[in-house]
Amino acid sequence: MNLVCVLASCVAVVCLIGAATAALPIRKYDWHAVVEKVVPATAAQKKKGLVVTVFLMGRKQGVPVHKETAIHRQMGKLVPDAAVGDIKAGLRVSVWVDAKGVAEGVLIFP
Repeated sequence: MNLVCVLASCVAVVCLIGAATAALPIRKYDWHAVVEKVVPATAAQKKKGLVVTVFLMGRKQGVPVHKETAIHRQMGKLVPDAAVGDIKAGLRVSVWVDAKGVAEGVLIFP
């Protein structure tokens, strides 16, 4: 019985850690612009974890989005999780970028 409680606690902690990594950073975004185009990753890039590259208006260089990147959609006061497929040309987004230039978080606006 005691072993079952310990295992259940470990599983709960692992689930909470996994959910916490999908949150948007708690700081001001690095870029807020309209998406010009979304380029899917090649097979070699997918092996490294890259999913798509997002090009924003007013910026020549694309922003790589990895599978670990937190992607959310603004819906009033609610900000549910979104998929990479929800990032489309013409939508306004806020993007948080790490020191390597990879997107940490993307918030999609309607």
